[in-house]
Amino acid sequence: MVLLLRVPSTGDRVGAIDPPISQGLVAASLRTRGFAAEVLDLTWTGDSGLETLATALRDNSLSIVGMSAYQTNMERCLRIAAFIRRMRPDVRILLGGPQATHMPIAGLAAMADVAGLCRGPAEIALPAYIQALARGESSYEGFLHRFEAGIVDGGRPPMPSPAEIRSPVVDGLWPPDRYSFAVSFSSRGCPYGCSFCYTPASSGRRMLYSPLELVLREVALLASAGVPHLFFADPIFIVDQARTLELLEGLRLLHTGLSFSCELRFEHVTEEILAAMARAGFVKVAYGLETANERVLAGIRKSTDLQRFRETVRRTLAHGIAVEAFYMFGLPGETFDDVLRTFDFVASLHEVTDQISEPQQVQLYFGTNLLDRHQAYGIELLHEGPAYLSPAKNFRTQTLGPDDFSALEEEWKRRRGDRPQPQNSGPAIACPVP
Repeated sequence: MVLLLRVPSTGDRVGAIDPPISQGLVAASLRTRGFAAEVLDLTWTGDSGLETLATALRDNSLSIVGMSAYQTNMERCLRIAAFIRRMRPDVRILLGGPQATHMPIAGLAAMADVAGLCRGPAEIALPAYIQALARGESSYEGFLHRFEAGIVDGGRPPMPSPAEIRSPVVDGLWPPDRYSFAVSFSSRGCPYGCSFCYTPASSGRRMLYSPLELVLREVALLASAGVPHLFFADPIFIVDQARTLELLEGLRLLHTGLSFSCELRFEHVTEEILAAMARAGFVKVAYGLETANERVLAGIRKSTDLQRFRETVRRTLAHGIAVEAFYMFGLPGETFDDVLRTFDFVASLHEVTDQISEPQQVQLYFGTNLLDRHQAYGIELLHEGPAYLSPAKNFRTQTLGPDDFSALEEEWKRRRGDRPQPQNSGPAIACPVP
């Protein structure tokens, strides 16, 4: 039996409001192939997480525990791994997710309790791993794996085909109404190559589309269970315009009463798309601004027409769809004054929308071009942590350093003033797991 854990990150709240979609996709794929698989959401269990996990570990059929690893939950994943090894030294512990996909070999070498890292879609890699394990093989496609003789790199796993994609909702991995809102993928991947983003490397800049009939069946089940909202977690909701319009028309015809939201690139938006989204029930979209400096954007392989961005926001709102704008600071070549001009541009957007996100400092994650080629970008790493953690915010560019980043955060707080900010509900998780 395979147990897939969603491990809370620092600051997460007790009682997750969204489902463990990544773990659900893998568990559904395993079940389809005849393997027993369960999902345990430790964010949901809160302070009872340790006891719930201990109970699951007493199942003698359990042979593999998988965890989705992020920069923000890595240390907690390792504490859980140590706890599992104490209780069940026979169980293999595997990590997948963004932190594991491109983690260097030194990272796995530093994690004594972890057997391997999944290097791509676990929906395909994990069933193949289990079969290879049963055959007694010494290399596993799609995994960086620890053996007595050392660490073996099995390369990248293949992408699933559309026919191999499952839905955890359709397959009954958890009750559709367990969470406050639903999360689904109508597509995965990204054809672009923005230097700050992990997705281009993880997807090979290819798109993977879920079958429309599967997406619509999932939506219908969620609506019948009374779920009020679904967030499409596609990295870019609109790439293939014709397919998007077909999906939107399918959502409209369902007449579910569900509302929808998504993230997309503003340059893909047309009047036809906006009208179709409004008819389908979309209530909010998020656009990536990144920075208001076109010179800096060109350096990170992204271009933005600021006037077109502003006009797209206006047109989106005119269709009754709320807009959120994402932006960051600390990009290569960006000066302190450049960031202040971005703050000014964002402030000017408040004339048309109040849904402006907080600025985020750029983070250097495994798999991003900014980290892989940091010297070429003039970035100095200040990272002194273990090899399984990426540098994240610990760097300086040729124009900005840690003191500047702190000053910019304080400047934003000063400008924000008393503007109300969205708050998460529920008590924070101090540490529900070891």
